[in-house]
Amino acid sequence: MKAAADRILERGGAPPDVALLLGSGFASLRRHLLIEHAVPYSEIDGFPRCSIIGHDGELLLCALPGGQRLAVFAGRFHAYEGRPPEEIVRPVDLARALGARGVILTCAAGGVREDLEAGDLVLIEDHLNLMGWAPPAPPVEFLDLSAVYDATLRALARDEAMRRGATLASGVLAAVRGPAYETPAEIRMLGRLGADLVSMSTVPEAIRARALGLPVLALACVANRAAGRGGPHLAHTDVLSRVESTVTSRAEILISIVDRIARSLAS
Repeated sequence: MKAAADRILERGGAPPDVALLLGSGFASLRRHLLIEHAVPYSEIDGFPRCSIIGHDGELLLCALPGGQRLAVFAGRFHAYEGRPPEEIVRPVDLARALGARGVILTCAAGGVREDLEAGDLVLIEDHLNLMGWAPPAPPVEFLDLSAVYDATLRALARDEAMRRGATLASGVLAAVRGPAYETPAEIRMLGRLGADLVSMSTVPEAIRARALGLPVLALACVANRAAGRGGPHLAHTDVLSRVESTVTSRAEILISIVDRIARSLAS
């Protein structure tokens, strides 16, 4: 990834202080970013094309209000596309090669916990990896995952949200392979295992970032109540619509959180 990163920085200037990976529905956040350079994934050596609706497939090099630099990966790769683990975590590898000091992961999720409603924003504090594999973690063969999600970054995000009159919930994310949504029985199982949310992403990238020594903040938007929890029938277009609406209405808060994290990592 170093050669690809060098070519990107030749076009985009200074290395980013933080990298942001946009999950399903979060693409609407790009309308609120100061984008200085956009690089299609097709122009980055080693990057595949995005194939899922809602994932644009571009790297955006941006300036933040506080003066820090931000690399935004507008599009991610998923296990349910049949991709190998090392391909799914390619954005994290490139973020590290670009010089990012931390990563912020976002995703759409189903609400397993009864009090979570569509539109809630939830800080991920831990996860259940039920995908059946984890990405390779060189040079660490047996990786310590006792603190994947950085507690200091979570505290900063929560404080910044409260400063702007918003509250962020916290929860445990279950990662499943997909692409089919879960059955009501599977959701009951996940709840008994300790999951508050369920998604088909985020955990591989978080593990890879941990292996590379990058602090991780992960934020989920509840797109719907999970199967059997009283919500409507599930559809990807509805997930995108719900998350896009939330991200658009809370864009100022989200950008302020990203800015706060970037300033912390740069100090």
